[in-house]
Amino acid sequence: MTYTVQMPRYGATMEEGTVAFWSVRIGDQVSVGDVLAEIESEKLTNELRTEESGVVLDVLVNIGESVPCG
Repeated sequence: MTYTVQMPRYGATMEEGTVAFWSVRIGDQVSVGDVLAEIESEKLTNELRTEESGVVLDVLVNIGESVPCG
């Protein structure tokens, strides 16, 4: 079974986030709570943590790219 990580909404007005840094690479093993990436929004930077354990199969967004929430 696969799990796709979506851009979270860190604040009521956040519409999109920008990937500032990836903490994982394809093939890395991750556990619940591990930091996957740093996400920048208009006002702050947040850590994106995984909600599932498993192996990173793909990275769909490059550093510097913005993605809509959800």
